[in-house]
Amino acid sequence: MNDNYKYFCDYLACPYSKNNLKLVEDFRSRSFESDTSKYPIKNDVPVLISKLNYNNTNNEKYTKSIEEFWNSGWEKRSVEDDHSFLYRLNEEELFNRLKARYDLQKSRGVGIGDYFSNEIKLNSLKNKTCIIIGPGCGEEAMELNLLCKAKVIGIDISFKSASLTNTLLHKFGDKSGIGVQGDSRFLPIQSNTIDFVFSSGVIHHSPNIEKSIDEIYRVLKPNGKFCIALYHKHSIVWMKFLLKAFLRGNWTKKSLNKYTSNQTEVSWVTDDRKNPHTRLFSRAQCFELFNVFDDVNIRSGNFHTPGNFFLKFFDPLEDTKIMSKFGTMIYISGSKK
Repeated sequence: MNDNYKYFCDYLACPYSKNNLKLVEDFRSRSFESDTSKYPIKNDVPVLISKLNYNNTNNEKYTKSIEEFWNSGWEKRSVEDDHSFLYRLNEEELFNRLKARYDLQKSRGVGIGDYFSNEIKLNSLKNKTCIIIGPGCGEEAMELNLLCKAKVIGIDISFKSASLTNTLLHKFGDKSGIGVQGDSRFLPIQSNTIDFVFSSGVIHHSPNIEKSIDEIYRVLKPNGKFCIALYHKHSIVWMKFLLKAFLRGNWTKKSLNKYTSNQTEVSWVTDDRKNPHTRLFSRAQCFELFNVFDDVNIRSGNFHTPGNFFLKFFDPLEDTKIMSKFGTMIYISGSKK
């Protein structure tokens, strides 16, 4: 039995009231209870989503469509060749894989690659409690755990992602972390309890990113830090994508947003389920979104040459400061005041 959730009870909260949760166990089932609701623990994963957070049927239905898209998507992706091997690795093999990725990003130069080239250092979170919003297959949660020595709570809208994350975290030791099903707009976490919040390429899928960012601020301790990565609207890849959308007649903001959502995250598409929501962001928008935080740093990075024969001349420039300004991601970091 994986009972890691017992070690993280002091951090978990009712997603609606934000009050403490009480663990209730008997020989048939286990659950968390609050002053308003009861939340099941399924296959050792707390399901901390409350219908009370969705004030109308349409809101709840839309949230359900997002949950189903990502859940079915991870059911599919977790058994594909680029993910399935992760769950067969031993601790040394997984550590070496993660360390090699870290070293590659560091080698690209400060502020050029992803979050490991600048914002997150080895052992920088030792014995700290972190949450990762959108842990996906669980690999990024293991980056924080194995490389940075953090205790990790992975929170995802899909049960499958939470379960995959839980599996990896539990595989390499008790009390290392837990996967939880939850909504980034209503984080099931106590206020002022978290040392570090991390999310890479996820909350731009939130139907209300402003609310998700408010929640990040709420759960952080005073002086707690965060690192968030969002899709960069002014990257070469996304400008090429938006030009294609415009040429296909998507001239209004609404139609452009719908096109962007439906035509992205295609690797997670199953049956007729298309990605319900994705937004792209500029640096100016990010400064506005995160203006409540302190010491905010915003940079673009992780440029890779688009898969286009005519753009191959960018290859030698991939690891330069100039091209990092046109990278696919914006990295936002800072701290709570």
